[in-house]
Amino acid sequence: MLVAGAAVAARISKLPGDQSMGRLREHLAVTMPRLRKIAKANRRYPNLGALGGLTAGAPTFELDGPSWMSRASVRWQRAHEQTDASSLLTRDLRSTTAQVRTAIGYAAYLVDSLSHLRGGVPQILLRRLRVSLRRADVAAQYTAHGWQRRLSDVGGQSAAPGEAAFKELLEALTENLRPEGQLLAAEVLVPDGQAAKRFLDALDELVYSTHRVAELQQSATAILIMQGRLFAPRSVVAPRDEYYLTKYQVERKHVRNPWVRTDRPDCFVDLTTSLSEVCEELLASSRAARELTGAGDDLRPYGGKGVGPRPLPRTDGPLHRSPSAPAIDPAATPQSQPDLGR
Repeated sequence: MLVAGAAVAARISKLPGDQSMGRLREHLAVTMPRLRKIAKANRRYPNLGALGGLTAGAPTFELDGPSWMSRASVRWQRAHEQTDASSLLTRDLRSTTAQVRTAIGYAAYLVDSLSHLRGGVPQILLRRLRVSLRRADVAAQYTAHGWQRRLSDVGGQSAAPGEAAFKELLEALTENLRPEGQLLAAEVLVPDGQAAKRFLDALDELVYSTHRVAELQQSATAILIMQGRLFAPRSVVAPRDEYYLTKYQVERKHVRNPWVRTDRPDCFVDLTTSLSEVCEELLASSRAARELTGAGDDLRPYGGKGVGPRPLPRTDGPLHRSPSAPAIDPAATPQSQPDLGR
């Protein structure tokens, strides 16, 4: 509070006398709700929001809910794009799957909320978007199950930049869509056509960013497979690799840890297939959202098209083998949970 007060004093001292009180009231009206949230949460926010307007010489502006959601979506996407895929661990990718599922859930809720305005939003496009989001969520559930069976590091919370950026996105979503811990009713969230237009733009950014994050996750998974950094069950690798075929039959009754490290893509078919399905359905969702907003694809870095998956290695190439896997903590789970109740 002292810092905020000093900032206000510095700001006011640069203004003429007849403008100081008006600007002070304006800044306080924007800032006080944010200060109450910070004091109530008793933790340091990475983004001070309206507090940034207290700095000397800063312009006065107010970011509405949908704009905050759109900006947070873009930051989440860029955080993943700026992360080196080869530096990721399986726990980071498990966390990314949870992030994608959470974003899909909020996007589906926005679609349902927009559907009650029968005359304002094309219902055919909304139905198409709802179906593709539902299919993407089903495929993401299979992906989450696949990560539980493909391990390459000790369990725990992700420390990747994408996880930190997703916290801001999750804050924007919860503050605007479920401020009291429960999802707002559709007629409360989207009371008229103007609100529908703003939330359509936020939905467009959210779905597109989710699609891009899913594509980057698919590419990173291919890199991990090519580098031989993923573990697979011995029972899956043995029938495909002569090295393990006889050894597995002899030692399967005495093996403590049934995991081996391999770069055979045919040992991860279920995982790579579900990742591909998620990307395909989210691409369809992004296109439907683009049509709803009526904007063109020229503003998108890839023209509204998917960049495609990274090609997987051949199965007859050199293999990476390891007789054991690191210990896994069953109680450790990524911070991002794939549901709206987190």
